[in-house]
Amino acid sequence: MLDPQGPIGAAQRLILIDATVVTLAVVVPVIVLCPGFAWWFRAGNRRARYLPDREYSGPVELVPRSA
Repeated sequence: MLDPQGPIGAAQRLILIDATVVTLAVVVPVIVLCPGFAWWFRAGNRRARYLPDREYSGPVELVPRSA
């Protein structure tokens, strides 16, 4: 699969590499930031602010609620 023979195989290899790079550009920051969010919003952090009172939001109201 990673040793392409011919122009079609080379093009498929390029597509595979491009898809992997684009996927990693999304996945790596998520994996890095998850522990940061968990650490910041832990129960013992007094500086993290919880703001449950929200105003009306039209776009949020368009999303159907699941039962």
